[in-house]
Amino acid sequence: MTMTEPVKVTVQEAQRQAQHTLEVVSFNVQHLLTARNVTQRELGEYLGLTRSAFSMRLRDSNWRFEEVLLVARFFNTSVDVLTDDTVMRVLKGDAPATEKDREYQRTVAGDTRPRFFVGLLPKSNFVAGSGFEPETSGL
Repeated sequence: MTMTEPVKVTVQEAQRQAQHTLEVVSFNVQHLLTARNVTQRELGEYLGLTRSAFSMRLRDSNWRFEEVLLVARFFNTSVDVLTDDTVMRVLKGDAPATEKDREYQRTVAGDTRPRFFVGLLPKSNFVAGSGFEPETSGL
């Protein structure tokens, strides 16, 4: 088996990519908190942090790796989901690059906002609100 040459990346580019990934984690955690109706205090306690320390993690995107693992466990999801920037790119208006990106842009019952919560939740944990009609929503 032949080894391929590693892609050469500068230290600055690696640092930029790492910071972007931490920002994506903060973005996705904020949306998961809202979607799952969990408070910052609850997740912070699970991580062993005060509410203010947890709030600083979200604001400054200053996560330790073990905290990202624990957040994934708390939400019964994977680190891949927490580090996936698809939803963030779509909401910022960046052009969709894949079919998966275009899926997030579908709308629910005529609403023009992207379905960002649906993409972050396992189907078994998604609970529709009053008046929700799955047959007409595309879900």
